[in-house]
Amino acid sequence: MEESIRGCYAETIDLASDRFVKMILVDACFIIELFFQFSLGMNPLIVEPRAAAVMLDLLLLENQLPFFVIEKVLHQLAFPSLSGFSNYDALPKLSIKYFRTSYEFQFRDDLPNVEIDHFTRLLSRGGART
Repeated sequence: MEESIRGCYAETIDLASDRFVKMILVDACFIIELFFQFSLGMNPLIVEPRAAAVMLDLLLLENQLPFFVIEKVLHQLAFPSLSGFSNYDALPKLSIKYFRTSYEFQFRDDLPNVEIDHFTRLLSRGGART
């Protein structure tokens, strides 16, 4: 998926293939772990005031990890036994639960039937209502 992932960024990322793939994988694993820890009421990965900085960092356009990468790691690598179930809304739900704590959006309970490219799109189109 490296070529597809690189194509998601406006600027060229000047990293060798193995370093780029490792960076993407580590970022995806960090996000999955962060969201699961948060959803369970734990957050040992990050302490205040860094927690707010990490949340903001996840929303910066230049830092957007493509959603399909996180979903693939989540469903095919981290939890492959769940991939046959209709749980592909797990990542959007975990994301909304995480971001809801700091942003004054009221999210709908249902998720829209739109493709989500990254977190910023999820918050702007994917369920927020004012």
